[in-house]
Amino acid sequence: MLMKLDLSLQQNIKIMNSLLGAYCSLQDFFKTNEIFDSIISNGELNNETVSIMIKLNTYISLGHVQQFWNGIYEFGLLPDEDNYKQFVVAHCYYERYDDALRVVEGMKDYDLEVRGDLIETLYKWTKNDEKRLVLERWARENYKGIWNELEPRLKIEGEVKQDKNEVNESNVFVTKEFIHEGY
Repeated sequence: MLMKLDLSLQQNIKIMNSLLGAYCSLQDFFKTNEIFDSIISNGELNNETVSIMIKLNTYISLGHVQQFWNGIYEFGLLPDEDNYKQFVVAHCYYERYDDALRVVEGMKDYDLEVRGDLIETLYKWTKNDEKRLVLERWARENYKGIWNELEPRLKIEGEVKQDKNEVNESNVFVTKEFIHEGY
């Protein structure tokens, strides 16, 4: 299906961000940038637009993410919590876990509160076990109340993932039995 987008029509930022997000998810860099340029020219840029563009730049390189991040102020915007969350994801995507943690710690400089969903995002995107332990200690020391709420759920989610991949002998036996019987 071919869709032509007439960018000269008056567009609503919600619609434009939806299109931007769709093309970003498809990793269609040309179309995403074309829509982004249209949003800028209409002067409708908002923090949702910024989060989508951080995500797009994450697919390219951490350098692109950093360059975009440094230019947010040129759009007359201050990063919000969701922008920070996407920025943290970008650092974790490139296994820069220490930098991601520093980003979270730096939020207080902009009067942004570190909330449970951000710590949860950081935890889930941290794939290195040693770094995860560092993160757990940090969260326990600095955000004890939030961590106490998150920890049981995060641990259970981790156990569930392991259980789904577990193969027990009764499953193997049943499978062999069905194969042997010709099922």
